[in-house]
Amino acid sequence: MPELTKIGKLIKPHGLKGQVSLFIDNNINIDFEQVKMLFIEINNTPTPFFVENILEAAGKMVVKLENINTEAEIKKITGKDISVLSEHILEADESDEDNLIGFTLIDANEGELGKVIDIQEFPQHSIFSLIYKDREILLPFTDDFIDKIDWDNKTIYYKAPDGLLEVYLGG
Repeated sequence: MPELTKIGKLIKPHGLKGQVSLFIDNNINIDFEQVKMLFIEINNTPTPFFVENILEAAGKMVVKLENINTEAEIKKITGKDISVLSEHILEADESDEDNLIGFTLIDANEGELGKVIDIQEFPQHSIFSLIYKDREILLPFTDDFIDKIDWDNKTIYYKAPDGLLEVYLGG
């Protein structure tokens, strides 16, 4: 069996021509131009399905699989995990900030603060958004405060400006 990488799930039918919407994990970059097969997890076995086409429609990915033509056939595969050949996974582009969503942020003083849930862009710089102690915390995303980004372990090592966390935590 070739090496596979799980990329997401089949969500729901799209239109009436046998297409299905895909949920793709934010942290995965896929070379969709090279993808000829999707592997759908059926009875705990990755089962190959040939791809007729993959396109982006209304901000989501939509796929048409060979021999899947009716809503009933789509419903049988809806909600299933999907994988592609690992060779179709692209290295993370370290300049693409959205690839940091889901990374764990560790502050030099406070320790683990949580996972980055969003990155908001402002004219001056971007802002990390995360939940820490049941509160949303916004931290500047600048090289001044980032010690290191560990792409393999999906971790951001950070040094929050003095007093910033206290503003959020009231202490």
